[in-house]
Amino acid sequence: MAAALTVTFRRCGRCILIGALIMLLISSTDRHHVQAQAVDADSYDVFITRSAATTAPDTIYFVSVRSGLSTPITLTGKDYRLLGDGVAYQDRTSGQLQIARPDGQNGPLGFIDESAGSALAWAVSSDQHWIVWTLAHTSAGSVLSDMYIAQADGSGKLLALHTSAAVGSSNSGLYPIAISNDGAAVIFARQSVAVSDSDRYAAATDVYRLDLSNGQFTHLLGEPRCLCGVTFSADERTVLRLDVDSSKHAVTAHFVDTLVNTEQLVNPFPTVLNWQPAQAGDALLTDKGTLAVYTVANGAFSDKRTQYALILVDMLQRQQRIIIPPRPDRLRPVAFTRGGVILVGADKGGSYRLTFTDGTLTPIASSAYLGTLNG
Repeated sequence: MAAALTVTFRRCGRCILIGALIMLLISSTDRHHVQAQAVDADSYDVFITRSAATTAPDTIYFVSVRSGLSTPITLTGKDYRLLGDGVAYQDRTSGQLQIARPDGQNGPLGFIDESAGSALAWAVSSDQHWIVWTLAHTSAGSVLSDMYIAQADGSGKLLALHTSAAVGSSNSGLYPIAISNDGAAVIFARQSVAVSDSDRYAAATDVYRLDLSNGQFTHLLGEPRCLCGVTFSADERTVLRLDVDSSKHAVTAHFVDTLVNTEQLVNPFPTVLNWQPAQAGDALLTDKGTLAVYTVANGAFSDKRTQYALILVDMLQRQQRIIIPPRPDRLRPVAFTRGGVILVGADKGGSYRLTFTDGTLTPIASSAYLGTLNG
């Protein structure tokens, strides 16, 4: 079943059509998806138009799936993620976590007590129901980090983990990467460098799984390994690691089953003439953890010469193939469709649908799709 969406923006009291009828053919079995059932008035497709200037605000559009009308709100934020009934983000100036809602309201996530001088890192579950965050500060030569989890409305708040490490040690930082849809497990990294970098894909080097039922955390198989890309299935069972071997100009996909502690390797994709992968990330993994899409860059994001390719990897067939050859704009996968994937422009904006069988790339919206809020 398909969910039809007509994207409109409301300006000066009237509606301006900016996109034709958009058919988001999202599979209901994939974790990054748009619900394809009948929707009610409080379900919204969320888009973002990013400002080219770092100091200028971005615009979030909450588009009613029922009526097609939108509510815009301008925000000076970063790391926008759907959470509960709104869009959570980090304020660019204060670093405080905020949330914006379809009714135009905007304010801090009050249940997160961000003390002065604390470093914040955070992640949300793929179903938008849970949030995990860490607060860290230095004291007497040590980095003290506390990891908390809570439901989207702040209920059930729990201190899940406390760690300490010497300042400057390789595991001094505590970075949550994901929390499972049932709130029962957290994937996190312990490392001195930040998980995110404005010039590279998000990367982790030393990854663990925390079982919240007993408070035990375990090293994932093969960790610590490369400072490289990581993603996960919705139940946190399957973790995908993307290991770039610059000497061989190859990317090896490691599918790690965290419950039985096994690993499947997938052969690198074919080489491209005069193009060599330097880093990989922006990975999207299906619920079953057997199929993934990710992007590869041959340089830093800030280098205008850098080109990006899109890779499809099948764990069961142990094959990788290039589905979008190197091009100058970075397209990030956000949702699987039936026979394809929805992509957004990480730099220039816009949303697209890519068909796996013939490689057709079809524009579907002028703004970047963030996801769907379901009432």
